[in-house]
Amino acid sequence: MEVMRDRYEGTEFDLTAQAAFQVGKGRSPLACPWGPPELLDLLGLKPERAICTPTSGYVFVAQLRDHLPRAIGTSCGSPMARPTRAASSPCMQA
Repeated sequence: MEVMRDRYEGTEFDLTAQAAFQVGKGRSPLACPWGPPELLDLLGLKPERAICTPTSGYVFVAQLRDHLPRAIGTSCGSPMARPTRAASSPCMQA
């Protein structure tokens, strides 16, 4: 689930760490992982597409573990919201 929440924060692709978003000793309040295209064009930034975006509507995660009994070896989760804001609890096979 963690990979589905990835916005490249703390990596070389972190859009909010760009010099254009630095104000004094901190970051601008406009700094966010996904800026509007007009703002990015104005600042001359070309972001990498993150896995999680504002339009990510849901996620499906399945775990298939053949070394465990079937009743607990298969689980899935599907939170119906953006991965960064959704909680996921596994559903086990009966």
